[in-house]
Amino acid sequence: ITAKKKLDMLHAMASVLSGCGDMWVLGGDFNATPEQLRITGWLNIVGGIIVEPKAPTCGDRKLDVFVVSKGLAHAVKSAHIIGDASFRPHRPVRLLLRRCCRA
Repeated sequence: ITAKKKLDMLHAMASVLSGCGDMWVLGGDFNATPEQLRITGWLNIVGGIIVEPKAPTCGDRKLDVFVVSKGLAHAVKSAHIIGDASFRPHRPVRLLLRRCCRA
């Protein structure tokens, strides 16, 4: 995750997210664990938090996560892998939001 090409990609995503206001969700395979992503400082740049499932998403590691803006964090319920999906080697992840999250 600390390779220049990957950091450049994260900064490009930060640029796009800066135009999205304070409510956005970004999901993906970051090719890094949540802890590795936190260490980069990128979450502070975009104003986001990581929402990760409890189970690993690729082998024994969590690489597929959601990054949610702090402005939308209150609406997040949880993230879960979709266990019966036929994708390999990654397992898809679903983000669940709370009911009536605007209330």
